Amino acid sequence: MLKKGFYLVLFFCWSAFQLSAQGFYINEVLASNGNMVADPNGEYDDVVELVNLSTTDTIFLLGYYLSDDPGFPTKWPFPDTFIAPNSYLVVWCDDDILQPGLHTNFGLSAQGESVVLTNSLLTTTDRIDYPQQSTNVSYGRYPNGTGDWRYMYPTIGYGNLTVGLDELTTNNKLSIYPNPSKEIVYLPQIFKEVQLFDAQMRLVKDFTGMAINNINISDFESGIYWLKTQVSLQKIVKQ
Repeated sequence: MLKKGFYLVLFFCWSAFQLSAQGFYINEVLASNGNMVADPNGEYDDVVELVNLSTTDTIFLLGYYLSDDPGFPTKWPFPDTFIAPNSYLVVWCDDDILQPGLHTNFGLSAQGESVVLTNSLLTTTDRIDYPQQSTNVSYGRYPNGTGDWRYMYPTIGYGNLTVGLDELTTNNKLSIYPNPSKEIVYLPQIFKEVQLFDAQMRLVKDFTGMAINNINISDFESGIYWLKTQVSLQKIVKQ
């Protein structure tokens, strides 16, 4: 009887584990981080973003592994950490495990290689063989977690926004001022295709079809926003 109860407990634990692991994916890879996103030490390292698409289940990562080598999938074991529902987890691939936070024992190649996610049963749960990357252009999924892989503007730690590579290279340094700002931000010229997204890449304002060269953000909450025009996607900080 005890033995039967023991196996029932194992069964339910295994079922819970299987449920919690659903919706867990590699979401974005930035292998040539020139000056896009810095780690807590102020360093622009290679980075992998993971996403938990579940709206209810927290995924505990002790026993999971991340690697850049399919032949050695257990290269870097996750510490005792977790990823909350509907959230993103940033892992710095800088071969510097002595730094605090999630830092792997390997780096990524901008020439292209693999990123492999493995569970405690040594089963590959997700893998991406990404191509060569240009500096400050990431390779990610759109829609998040389940969509096709494509080159995009880096949104490490936030939802991916599909932006064509031509938009990234045309005018990636749009002069918005003042930035940060408490009230009005000014654009260097008049645009007719302007959209404003919040930090989670949700559309906040759509000015498409309107000729504007400034935006009043005084009523917005403090934080990070993304301003997209027909030639650029630029970060705005609301104080």
